[in-house]
Amino acid sequence: MQDVCRDITLKDGRRARVRTVTINDIPARQAFLLAIAHEHVYTLMSPAEMQDACVRMPRKLSEALQRTDALYLIALPLRPDGSESGQVIADFTIKAHDYERMGHCAMLGVEIAPEYRGVGLGDAMMHIAMDWALAHPQLRRIELWVYAANAPAIALYRKHGFDIEGTRRRAMQWKPGEWHDDHLMARLLK
Repeated sequence: MQDVCRDITLKDGRRARVRTVTINDIPARQAFLLAIAHEHVYTLMSPAEMQDACVRMPRKLSEALQRTDALYLIALPLRPDGSESGQVIADFTIKAHDYERMGHCAMLGVEIAPEYRGVGLGDAMMHIAMDWALAHPQLRRIELWVYAANAPAIALYRKHGFDIEGTRRRAMQWKPGEWHDDHLMARLLK
Protein backbone atom coordinates (compact mmCIF):
# COMPACT_ATOMS: atom_id res chain seq x y z
CA MET A 1 0.00 0.00 0.00
CA GLN A 2 1.23 3.47 -0.89
CA ASP A 3 2.08 5.75 2.04
CA VAL A 4 0.12 8.99 2.27
CA CYS A 5 0.88 11.90 4.59
CA ARG A 6 -0.61 15.38 4.17
CA ASP A 7 -1.09 18.22 6.62
CA ILE A 8 -4.28 20.21 6.11
CA THR A 9 -5.86 23.34 7.56
CA LEU A 10 -9.57 23.04 8.26
CA LYS A 11 -12.17 25.76 7.65
CA ASP A 12 -12.12 26.68 11.35
CA GLY A 13 -8.32 27.08 11.40
CA ARG A 14 -7.51 23.80 13.16
CA ARG A 15 -4.78 21.72 11.57
CA ALA A 16 -4.76 17.98 11.03
CA ARG A 17 -2.60 15.33 9.45
CA VAL A 18 -4.13 12.78 7.08
CA ARG A 19 -1.93 9.74 6.70
CA THR A 20 -1.81 6.03 6.10
CA VAL A 21 -2.68 3.88 9.09
CA THR A 22 0.15 1.95 10.76
CA ILE A 23 0.10 -0.95 13.21
CA ASN A 24 1.07 1.53 15.95
CA ASP A 25 -2.22 3.37 15.38
CA ILE A 26 -4.37 0.40 16.39
CA PRO A 27 -5.16 1.48 19.99
CA ALA A 28 -6.15 5.04 18.97
CA ARG A 29 -8.10 3.74 15.97
CA GLN A 30 -9.94 1.22 18.15
CA ALA A 31 -10.88 3.92 20.67
CA PHE A 32 -12.12 6.19 17.89
CA LEU A 33 -14.23 3.54 16.17
CA LEU A 34 -15.78 2.41 19.47
CA ALA A 35 -16.72 6.01 20.27
CA ILE A 36 -18.30 6.42 16.83
CA ALA A 37 -20.27 3.17 17.27
CA HIS A 38 -21.63 4.43 20.61
CA GLU A 39 -22.78 7.62 18.91
CA HIS A 40 -25.49 5.59 17.08
CA VAL A 41 -25.72 8.08 14.20
CA TYR A 42 -25.16 6.78 10.68
CA THR A 43 -23.03 3.83 11.76
CA LEU A 44 -23.41 0.34 10.40
CA MET A 45 -22.16 -1.60 13.41
CA SER A 46 -23.62 -1.69 16.89
CA PRO A 47 -21.22 -1.03 19.79
CA ALA A 48 -20.99 -4.80 20.49
CA GLU A 49 -20.22 -5.54 16.83
CA MET A 50 -17.60 -2.79 16.75
CA GLN A 51 -16.03 -4.19 19.92
CA ASP A 52 -15.70 -7.57 18.19
CA ALA A 53 -14.22 -5.90 15.08
CA CYS A 54 -11.69 -4.06 17.26
CA VAL A 55 -10.57 -7.33 18.85
CA ARG A 56 -9.82 -8.69 15.37
CA MET A 57 -8.25 -5.42 14.18
CA PRO A 58 -4.55 -6.18 14.82
CA ARG A 59 -4.62 -9.32 12.66
CA LYS A 60 -6.93 -7.91 9.99
CA LEU A 61 -5.04 -4.62 9.70
CA SER A 62 -1.69 -6.41 9.43
CA GLU A 63 -3.10 -8.33 6.46
CA ALA A 64 -4.83 -5.29 4.97
CA LEU A 65 -1.71 -3.15 5.00
CA GLN A 66 -0.05 -5.67 2.66
CA ARG A 67 -2.70 -5.10 -0.01
CA THR A 68 -1.96 -2.91 -3.01
CA ASP A 69 -5.68 -2.48 -3.79
CA ALA A 70 -6.65 -0.79 -0.52
CA LEU A 71 -6.10 2.55 1.17
CA TYR A 72 -6.49 2.98 4.93
CA LEU A 73 -6.26 6.56 6.15
CA ILE A 74 -6.66 8.26 9.51
CA ALA A 75 -6.68 11.92 10.48
CA LEU A 76 -5.13 13.27 13.66
CA PRO A 77 -5.17 16.83 15.04
CA LEU A 78 -1.84 18.64 15.01
CA ARG A 79 -0.39 20.41 18.02
CA PRO A 80 0.96 23.97 17.58
CA ASP A 81 4.48 22.52 17.11
CA GLY A 82 3.22 20.38 14.20
CA SER A 83 3.36 17.06 16.04
CA GLU A 84 0.45 14.63 16.02
CA SER A 85 -1.84 14.56 19.04
CA GLY A 86 -2.27 10.79 18.83
CA GLN A 87 -6.07 11.06 18.86
CA VAL A 88 -7.79 9.71 15.74
CA ILE A 89 -10.49 12.09 14.48
CA ALA A 90 -11.37 10.35 11.21
CA ASP A 91 -11.03 6.95 9.58
CA PHE A 92 -11.26 6.46 5.82
CA THR A 93 -11.02 3.20 3.89
CA ILE A 94 -11.10 2.20 0.24
CA LYS A 95 -10.78 -1.54 -0.36
CA ALA A 96 -11.22 -3.48 -3.59
CA HIS A 97 -13.60 -6.41 -3.53
CA ASP A 98 -11.94 -9.78 -3.04
CA TYR A 99 -13.73 -11.54 -5.90
CA GLU A 100 -11.92 -11.53 -9.23
CA ARG A 101 -14.98 -10.43 -11.18
CA MET A 102 -15.42 -7.45 -8.86
CA GLY A 103 -11.76 -6.64 -8.23
CA HIS A 104 -12.11 -3.42 -10.23
CA CYS A 105 -14.71 -2.17 -7.70
CA ALA A 106 -13.82 -0.83 -4.28
CA MET A 107 -15.92 -0.02 -1.21
CA LEU A 108 -15.43 3.28 0.55
CA GLY A 109 -16.04 3.83 4.25
CA VAL A 110 -15.77 7.09 6.20
CA GLU A 111 -16.11 7.89 9.91
CA ILE A 112 -15.51 11.42 11.23
CA ALA A 113 -15.65 12.58 14.85
CA PRO A 114 -18.68 14.82 15.47
CA GLU A 115 -16.57 17.84 16.42
CA TYR A 116 -14.74 17.60 13.08
CA ARG A 117 -17.77 17.33 10.79
CA GLY A 118 -18.58 20.24 8.51
CA VAL A 119 -15.11 21.82 8.67
CA GLY A 120 -13.62 20.34 5.49
CA LEU A 121 -11.96 17.21 6.87
CA GLY A 122 -14.16 14.82 4.87
CA ASP A 123 -13.62 16.90 1.73
CA ALA A 124 -9.83 16.85 2.18
CA MET A 125 -9.81 13.10 2.78
CA MET A 126 -12.03 12.53 -0.27
CA HIS A 127 -9.58 14.51 -2.45
CA ILE A 128 -6.66 12.42 -1.20
CA ALA A 129 -8.53 9.15 -1.64
CA MET A 130 -9.90 9.98 -5.09
CA ASP A 131 -6.40 10.99 -6.27
CA TRP A 132 -5.17 7.59 -5.08
CA ALA A 133 -8.10 5.73 -6.70
CA LEU A 134 -7.74 7.52 -10.04
CA ALA A 135 -4.05 6.62 -10.16
CA HIS A 136 -4.68 2.97 -9.27
CA PRO A 137 -4.46 0.81 -12.41
CA GLN A 138 -6.98 -1.80 -11.23
CA LEU A 139 -9.83 0.35 -9.93
CA ARG A 140 -12.66 1.44 -12.19
CA ARG A 141 -15.47 2.00 -9.68
CA ILE A 142 -15.79 3.21 -6.08
CA GLU A 143 -19.03 2.52 -4.25
CA LEU A 144 -20.50 3.12 -0.81
CA TRP A 145 -23.67 2.85 1.22
CA VAL A 146 -24.97 5.99 2.93
CA TYR A 147 -28.03 6.56 5.09
CA ALA A 148 -30.66 8.35 3.00
CA ALA A 149 -31.14 10.88 5.83
CA ASN A 150 -27.43 11.82 5.93
CA ALA A 151 -27.72 14.88 3.67
CA PRO A 152 -24.25 16.32 4.48
CA ALA A 153 -22.53 13.05 3.51
CA ILE A 154 -24.58 12.70 0.33
CA ALA A 155 -23.65 16.26 -0.65
CA LEU A 156 -19.95 15.51 -0.03
CA TYR A 157 -20.08 12.36 -2.14
CA ARG A 158 -21.92 14.13 -4.96
CA LYS A 159 -19.29 16.90 -4.88
CA HIS A 160 -16.70 14.21 -5.56
CA GLY A 161 -18.54 12.69 -8.52
CA PHE A 162 -20.67 10.02 -6.85
CA ASP A 163 -24.22 9.35 -8.03
CA ILE A 164 -27.08 7.59 -6.28
CA GLU A 165 -27.66 4.30 -8.07
CA GLY A 166 -30.40 2.92 -5.85
CA THR A 167 -32.17 2.97 -2.52
CA ARG A 168 -32.62 0.09 -0.11
CA ARG A 169 -35.85 0.75 1.72
CA ARG A 170 -35.90 -0.07 5.44
CA ALA A 171 -32.42 -1.53 5.09
CA MET A 172 -31.19 -0.49 8.52
CA GLN A 173 -32.76 -0.77 11.95
CA TRP A 174 -31.20 1.48 14.59
CA LYS A 175 -33.46 0.16 17.31
CA PRO A 176 -36.59 -2.01 17.33
CA GLY A 177 -39.17 -0.50 15.01
CA GLU A 178 -36.94 2.36 13.83
CA TRP A 179 -36.20 1.67 10.17
CA HIS A 180 -34.01 3.70 7.82
CA ASP A 181 -33.35 3.68 4.09
CA ASP A 182 -29.90 3.86 2.59
CA HIS A 183 -28.51 4.66 -0.84
CA LEU A 184 -25.94 2.92 -2.97
CA MET A 185 -23.72 5.65 -4.40
CA ALA A 186 -20.91 5.08 -6.89
CA ARG A 187 -18.34 6.89 -8.98
CA LEU A 188 -16.94 5.48 -12.19
CA LEU A 189 -13.23 6.27 -12.41
CA LYS A 190 -12.17 5.27 -15.91
